[in-house]
Amino acid sequence: MFRRTLAPIATIALLLCLAPTAAHALFGTPGPGDRILPPPSQYFLPMEAGALDSHLDLQLMYTMHSIGVPGLGETSRNVVQMGLDGQIALLDRFQVGVNVPFLNHNGVDLSGFSLDSTQFGNMLVKLKVRLLGSSSGPFALSVFANTLLPTGSGLATHDFAAVQPGVALSAGFSRISLNADFSIYESFSSDTNFVSALMLNVHAALKVLFLAPYLGFQFFEPMAGRIPDLATVGHAPGVSLSAGVQLYPLSFLHIDVGTRIAFNDNGKRFFASLGQATLVFAAGLRF
Repeated sequence: MFRRTLAPIATIALLLCLAPTAAHALFGTPGPGDRILPPPSQYFLPMEAGALDSHLDLQLMYTMHSIGVPGLGETSRNVVQMGLDGQIALLDRFQVGVNVPFLNHNGVDLSGFSLDSTQFGNMLVKLKVRLLGSSSGPFALSVFANTLLPTGSGLATHDFAAVQPGVALSAGFSRISLNADFSIYESFSSDTNFVSALMLNVHAALKVLFLAPYLGFQFFEPMAGRIPDLATVGHAPGVSLSAGVQLYPLSFLHIDVGTRIAFNDNGKRFFASLGQATLVFAAGLRF
């Protein structure tokens, strides 16, 4: 009698213990030890984290590009960008990645969108080395160096190279993930155009079931420079805000939907493809 009573109770207790693990494996519910990736962003100004990870993403970005033309006033164009972003972490010590923007459409309207009207963007190569902590632990500190290589598309806005060395930090508290990075950004072009600036990014995410709302802050302090075909970069900082949500329908699949909103002119130039806001969608595999 005692054994017959104990068996169902033990079975129910075992199922209750295994339920959270099964739900995480099936639905991708972020657990306390899972890292939340930085939100997708413009490929040439990525947000970095101290923790290393491996992923392969398809990114799609849309911006209403607006510029002032002397004598004509403000003009607007639809900017659509698409690219592949992939990186791999080796032994939780080194990370190598590349971003290839294979589609860049800049047209007055989307009705004329075609592969013939698109251009390749600049390729980004990313290197990172973890110095302290662990990517799966509560703390990780890394140094990184991003290099932007021109692809010879013929567009003035793509005719430049850039380097971005910096340091990145990740911290986890229960279901909260915090990422921050500080870097120096230097860009060069074939003529006299150049940009020299300091960058600070802060990103926070809260894990709730199979999704993670996030909020990011970007600060860009120009020290000197000019941008191709645009006015001299002022000393006012570029400021923007990123907000969105990351979904985990499966433990190895993540979907990111968000926006990056610029608050001033320098923010528009550096963070939002010359528009007030950039809408970002990304989906990829994490392994």
